[in-house]
Amino acid sequence: MVLKNVTIDDRDTNTIKYQGFWTHDGAYNATSVGKSGTLSSTNDPNANFTIDTPPIVAFYYFGVKRSRGGFYQICIDCYPENRQWLSIDGVNSTDDGKNPPVVLFSTNWPDPRSHGIIVTNRPDTRFPNSNSQITLDQLVYTIDDGSPAPAPSPLPSPSPPGKSNGTIIAVASSVSVIGTLLILFIVFLVLRWRRRRAAQARRNSDAAESEMAQTYIGHDVDPFFLSHDQNIPPPPNKPLKNQGRSSFDRPPGHQNSSSVAMNDTTQSLFYSQASASQSTAAQNMYVESTPRREEDAGSIHGLSPQEETLPPNYQDATRSRMTRVAS
Repeated sequence: MVLKNVTIDDRDTNTIKYQGFWTHDGAYNATSVGKSGTLSSTNDPNANFTIDTPPIVAFYYFGVKRSRGGFYQICIDCYPENRQWLSIDGVNSTDDGKNPPVVLFSTNWPDPRSHGIIVTNRPDTRFPNSNSQITLDQLVYTIDDGSPAPAPSPLPSPSPPGKSNGTIIAVASSVSVIGTLLILFIVFLVLRWRRRRAAQARRNSDAAESEMAQTYIGHDVDPFFLSHDQNIPPPPNKPLKNQGRSSFDRPPGHQNSSSVAMNDTTQSLFYSQASASQSTAAQNMYVESTPRREEDAGSIHGLSPQEETLPPNYQDATRSRMTRVAS
């Protein structure tokens, strides 16, 4: 419960209802305490004022006490069949007109309730002519304003259901669109990266094949994949025939030392020439379509002039004929 005091000034005739002859232009000047203010008063013995309060828990009546008579009565929630009046003594025999207003009556309740209050002037028989003057400075009552001690922060007003749902749907749609665009962008980047990678791989493969082809072109490659390091078998023991000439070999039993030396030299020369020309001969066999023909290899070094011009065993082969011619 948060209590709050509400003050009603004596000149608030909308809240306070006056009956009888009242003076509302009066004032007090309490020089002793430095206060001053307005004051309503009357000497009419039948004058009164009433007020209907909101739910309150306390009530205070402020007025100025008089030195020449003052007797009042108050009734709270005065039902016609059960009116209970309470007396108020408003006399201060030492008052000189310079004192401030004081609480003439007060009461309180445990629970807030609305009340109807009436205050009336009564003759004061203690003074001549039963003189009694009633005054009113202000009325104060205490209410429960229902607010927590620290005022809470104002909450946002709730949006209508339709508007809230529409906002949620719009936000969800926006998030969905943004997510879809982001996924498409990522897929595009991945495809572009894979395409560039495949193109780079193709370029690297083409460059490697081109370099390999240039390497093969720059070397003598045997079409039949014959290696120069292969063991070349010795030539068959057959006579070498040249165009227009007979064989170098002689019949068995007719070889001499010169022919043996010639054969050794010839075989050595033949092996070196065969080893050097094997790849060229195989390539020529692969490229050329015409049959190979024998060619003159030239003279053989280390032989006598007669041996250079006559074939081996020539004299033995022609000896009988030459004998017949001579005879």
